[in-house]
Amino acid sequence: MSFEHLRLAEPITRALKLKGYEQPTDVQKICIPEIFAGKDINAHAQTGTGKTAAFALPLIQKFNKYPPIAPKKVHALILVPTRELAVQVEQNIKFYSQFLSIKSAVIFGGQRVNAQSKQIAKGVHILVATIGRLLDMQKKGLIELDQVDHVVLDESDRMLEMGFQHDLEKLLKLIPAKRQTMMFSATNNPKVKELSYKWLKSAINVNSKEQNKVATNVEQYLHPVDADRKQDLLVKLIKDNDWSQLLIFVKSRAYADELSDYLYDREHGLGLRAASIHSDKTQSKRNDLLKKFKAGTIRILVATDVAARGLDIAELPAVINFDLPHIKEDYIHRIGRTGRADNKGVAISLVCSGEIDTLHRIEAMLELPIRRVPVPEFRPKVILGLSSIRNRKQLDFDKPLR
Repeated sequence: MSFEHLRLAEPITRALKLKGYEQPTDVQKICIPEIFAGKDINAHAQTGTGKTAAFALPLIQKFNKYPPIAPKKVHALILVPTRELAVQVEQNIKFYSQFLSIKSAVIFGGQRVNAQSKQIAKGVHILVATIGRLLDMQKKGLIELDQVDHVVLDESDRMLEMGFQHDLEKLLKLIPAKRQTMMFSATNNPKVKELSYKWLKSAINVNSKEQNKVATNVEQYLHPVDADRKQDLLVKLIKDNDWSQLLIFVKSRAYADELSDYLYDREHGLGLRAASIHSDKTQSKRNDLLKKFKAGTIRILVATDVAARGLDIAELPAVINFDLPHIKEDYIHRIGRTGRADNKGVAISLVCSGEIDTLHRIEAMLELPIRRVPVPEFRPKVILGLSSIRNRKQLDFDKPLR
């Protein structure tokens, strides 16, 4: 099936070809016709399966036929949990709509309200927003929501995890009840399911078979290691593999800075083009770092989970979990930064004895053991042991990588 078969207009398919997209993904095949039909959507699909295009493409086509927009008015709201994801989604919308007269904008915290209000002063078809900034601007009379007829809750599972349910309830009451509402998430947790009954009307449920799974083109394994030797093992991996780009996830902002400084330091470290990204940095600084990382100016990015969602690097070869994530679902989002589209990727976790319980929770979620690959000179004092998942098909837990 091609994008033309989904009744997408030629200007949109032309943009998709420039992006290198030739055929729709499974979630796009299902969602796009249903969105055209005006159905509410409750979709669950793993990261990297094209969820953004699944809702953005039909909205863009719909609004191409809409009448002129009134000042401060919005037709479609795309709500996201983080600033980085907001920027990423709006960039994609601008790319997909480059041959059409669609007006889109993005608003989020960390930047001046006045500058963002100018974007929507004349009205926009599609507004991508974080919840707090949108409520703030609506309260100040800088945006009016009475003409919103499409709402997308992107990464709704993450929004609920971050405690945005009350604000979402408040916001949805400000929007006309006669609307098309779509929820997209990577996980189908009980809270998402409960609220989908409340917020959606006769919704079409789209459940990817790969939900809570990792794409098959991502090779994932772990190296058992003592906590105090993780940094030395990381250095060995970087030297041995010579990755063109690398994303490293750590659990704290302080250590993100410490590790990136060490990797960057020419005198005492490796002298690599490394930087850190986390919530203590200003939004403009974070945007600049992501831009440089995408361009290859920065080779190694050390991140907290602020970068786990919304970071889209077409051919990122590897992700390393220096620390396992606090929230098990974030494991999926972290390693989903590599192996996107049809590209191959590798995800390596450095796991110490203190992370065994977290590891077991992640494996239970995946319903698959993560392959243990000991590095001989870094064998830990405390052995991790076998996975709690007994399905060990074709996995060698004790053989080093070839």
